[in-house]
Amino acid sequence: MLKDEVRTLTYRNSMYHNKHVFKDKIVLDVGSGTGILSMFAAKAGAKKVYGEVDIYTVKTEELAFTSAFCLQIQRNDYIHALVTYFNIEFTKCHKKMGFSTAPDAPYTHWKQTVFYLEDYLTVRRGEEIYGTISMKPNAKNVRDLDFTVDLDFKGQLCETSVSNDYKMR
Repeated sequence: MLKDEVRTLTYRNSMYHNKHVFKDKIVLDVGSGTGILSMFAAKAGAKKVYGEVDIYTVKTEELAFTSAFCLQIQRNDYIHALVTYFNIEFTKCHKKMGFSTAPDAPYTHWKQTVFYLEDYLTVRRGEEIYGTISMKPNAKNVRDLDFTVDLDFKGQLCETSVSNDYKMR
């Protein structure tokens, strides 16, 4: 992860350019790994930095979520899969910073997740796909994640209401 310049430099710059946010604060570096973020926080003025925390108190049900979404179609095309990614934004600072793990963004060590659909969707520009994505830990293997993607689409050329289940190992 140290070789991931987009991630590492964005984190460093967000701390160094916004030292007022860290001055005399207590910081918890969750998942501290190499400790590089802990060192950045300390150099930015944090009074104390914790790089380790006991996560055994978290309950399994606290790791599950469901989130609704609406995808706006940008062109006439066929959809065979959905791709998930995330954005990091430091918005409470004087100098806003961030990066994206999107497929068209500069490379980071994080990858996207592809959820293939059983049947493709024929879509037209301006149409919308509504859905929800749910994630929960797998009941049999704590390292696996179970996803459910529900889609509801009523387009000019295609209509569907479908639920797809996925397992991430």
